Amino acid sequence: MTSYIDAGAIVAGAAGLTLWTDYLGMSTQQIGLLNACSANALSAAVGALIGGRICDLFGRKLVYTYDLLFYILGIMVIIFSTSYPMLLLGFIIAGLSVGADVAASWTLIAENAPAENRARHCGTAQLMWALGPAAVLLLSGIISLCLCDKVKDDALAEMKGQVKVLQQQQKSLLQVEKATLHLETMLQQQAADFEKQAREKQTGNLSNQEMDSQTADLVKHIDETQTQIIDPGLAFLIDETQTQKTRTKTQLEQVKASLSEIEPKQKEFAFELAQKYLPGNKLVFAHLAMIAFIVWIMRLRMPESEEWVSNKEKEKQLIEAGVWQKTSYWDLFTNSINLRGLLLLIGVYMIWNLAAGTGGGLLPYIYNKVGGVTVGQSQFLTALLFGTSCFATLFIFMKLADTYSRRVIYCVIACLYITAWGLMLLPSAFLGITVFALASILMGINNGSGQQAFYQMWGAEMFPARYRAAAQGFSFFTARFCLAIWLFLVPIIIGDNGEGMPVAAAILVTFATISMLIGTIFCPNTAGKTLEQIEEERYGKTDG
Repeated sequence: MTSYIDAGAIVAGAAGLTLWTDYLGMSTQQIGLLNACSANALSAAVGALIGGRICDLFGRKLVYTYDLLFYILGIMVIIFSTSYPMLLLGFIIAGLSVGADVAASWTLIAENAPAENRARHCGTAQLMWALGPAAVLLLSGIISLCLCDKVKDDALAEMKGQVKVLQQQQKSLLQVEKATLHLETMLQQQAADFEKQAREKQTGNLSNQEMDSQTADLVKHIDETQTQIIDPGLAFLIDETQTQKTRTKTQLEQVKASLSEIEPKQKEFAFELAQKYLPGNKLVFAHLAMIAFIVWIMRLRMPESEEWVSNKEKEKQLIEAGVWQKTSYWDLFTNSINLRGLLLLIGVYMIWNLAAGTGGGLLPYIYNKVGGVTVGQSQFLTALLFGTSCFATLFIFMKLADTYSRRVIYCVIACLYITAWGLMLLPSAFLGITVFALASILMGINNGSGQQAFYQMWGAEMFPARYRAAAQGFSFFTARFCLAIWLFLVPIIIGDNGEGMPVAAAILVTFATISMLIGTIFCPNTAGKTLEQIEEERYGKTDG
């Protein structure tokens, strides 16, 4: 159940993000910071970095015993939040425990898995990682339906539609105003040049004797009859430009007046609905806290990892014999074998996670802002993603990854993910429930049997026990730290009404493509081998 509650915390926050935004009046910058510091990003990154090292030094059980207490504390802070700082604090505390828990649990599962069925055993964590969000989102959707007020929901959707149209009109009018001002400046410069040429031509026709006496009278005559020496077509264009400028200014004032009238009503209406629906999201968080408490009680009776104990004893003997030196955290970076393994994990997982973390943290928000679907619909669509992920884990990764080419499986599933985000590049007129459902299915297949499933397995296979949790923790830290930066930026790129989604989608497609290429090209040959065999092939019999 570890992955269930860890992933559930990420998605529960995403499911309620729109409600919390309306309830607390969060700006896009505050939304970005909340996502950046959540269990989906920075706080989990720090938790994994610290937790992974503790796991290797003092054992897996130490982290297993205490991290869920911090998880429950963070969840309770979220439930009782009444302000943005309080909500942010709850997300950070829960995220720290999630990161530490991931480093411990994923390592322990791989260490206890038989060589011939390692993918099947590692897949159980991935299965629960998908089942948790699916259950959370399904529960959120059901609660939303029970609390649903269709009349008010439709009224709010209509207001949002009006605001979106007005904001688009305002943007277009500002562009017209800018172009008109540029054109007016250019025409006035042409008029000035024309007048200058006319003055020079008229004065140039005078004889030297007449120049001094008649120049002043001629210039005065030109100034008094300026319209007679300006090109008629140019004069017409200047008049039309000034008329257009006045018309645009009037239209802009009308649009601004309409926005100033509708936007406060929309925010007030959204706040009222958020007050009504937010208890449902808090109930979802409460069920995670209850499950975490039950799991914590069960963990108290769990023994230490036999793999870690035996390797710790072996390490002690080899250090005393002078064969090994005491393990240092910096060995991860100074040992070339470790470094190559880390670079592969980071290349596969970190880059992919920039796209996956966007989906995990913002997908319901994106569906709501870009496609205009309701909060309940967006939650069901995201539940479809994780429901599909469960089936993909069971019938693709767990069934095939121990017996068929891992390279082929990885490549095909990674390409599906590229296609999923590519759908978001379609014109906004095509983006709706049908396209979002297809994108959710493709993302779900990848989430269940793609980069994360392989990363979890390779993270344990490619490192000996003395580095294993630390390596997993550091690569997880790197991935989530970079995701934190990206999650702070992406709501700003997408915009308040989804107008920047094509740009964000193009970037996400690029991330998915790079991850696909790295994993396909550098896929390690570890299938069917014991952890001891893999360690001997990579590090030699004794010298790590």
